[in-house]
Amino acid sequence: MLPLVKLGYLLIRTIAKPISGMIKQQAKEHPTFRRNCVRVAQYYHRVEVRMRRRLAARQAHSPESVEAAVMAAVRPLDESKAVELGASFISEAIVFGVAGALLIAESARAYRAEQVRRRMIEERFEQLFSDISSLYERVEAHENNMTNLNDLNERYRQLVKTA
Repeated sequence: MLPLVKLGYLLIRTIAKPISGMIKQQAKEHPTFRRNCVRVAQYYHRVEVRMRRRLAARQAHSPESVEAAVMAAVRPLDESKAVELGASFISEAIVFGVAGALLIAESARAYRAEQVRRRMIEERFEQLFSDISSLYERVEAHENNMTNLNDLNERYRQLVKTA
């Protein structure tokens, strides 16, 4: 299974590069998409810088510096870097979403296959239990017949002895 996972990962990475390129090209050509890429990139940049500042302040063991790090303004990225980062983020999110959807679909397919297999096993067990029950009934009927035959045989011997 592991080689298939590696192969899938390589396939996704290979597909991601052209998708990323197409999204970056679209960001350069379409002003609305460009604004959205810049918006996504600036938000991502602010979150990343604040997280780095918090981490650095916590490593310095200074609660005051953590508060200052959170409150300090984050200088925005220039537009070309923001477009590049936003387009990369969006393309990675799309590839990640598709890969996640494929994993979920495969998981659901495997779950359904397992349910079908279990249902078939349960049906087979039910059939086997039914067959066993039927065989017990037949054995019981044969035992009753044997008892009746033994009784008739005993009566016949009694009649032969008295005659």
